[in-house]
Amino acid sequence: GAGVGLCGMVASLLGARQVVLTDCSYDSLQGMLANVVRNRHDNRVLSSASWGVDGDLVCIQRHLWENDIVRSPGRPLPQHWSSATSCTWGPEGMPPNLPVDSVFDVVIGSDLLYFASQITPLLSTLSTRMKPGGRALLTVCVRRNRAVYESFLLGISQVALTLVNEEAIAIDDLDLVHAASNVSETRHAQELRLVHLTKS
Repeated sequence: GAGVGLCGMVASLLGARQVVLTDCSYDSLQGMLANVVRNRHDNRVLSSASWGVDGDLVCIQRHLWENDIVRSPGRPLPQHWSSATSCTWGPEGMPPNLPVDSVFDVVIGSDLLYFASQITPLLSTLSTRMKPGGRALLTVCVRRNRAVYESFLLGISQVALTLVNEEAIAIDDLDLVHAASNVSETRHAQELRLVHLTKS
């Protein structure tokens, strides 16, 4: 998911026509909303429109990758840990869901892959949500279990996507400090990879 929304907000500042930030976690979405509202620079009162309305440069919507996996007719959407919320909602209400027909010219992702169980849902979402001719730019933190990353790469062609480029990204000194710490997301990091995909 989009976490705190940094990648999307930077894309907006760099000139993206519209950015849709998604995450499955209600806690993350609530924190993301605070960041987007703080950086939106308008005087909008907190309401359901705070998640974004047509014409806004940045919108926030909830999305679960597993919802993009092809299912048999009549089969319900999957149950997921993120569907339970402990958040208290104010005048903004709960975030809207990403519409099933939403597709994008560019999908940006950063540090999305932690477990083997995420590979199929992530690839399904990339394939489903990219327009024909669309691109995905992903940074992937390769952790101790490199097999997860390698399985992700092998699965790309199985969902009608093309790997354009895949290369190492230099880890800066701050990243090395985090990798040596007890920060759960980074302590097992071995390397960073940049992955560029297209959909024909």
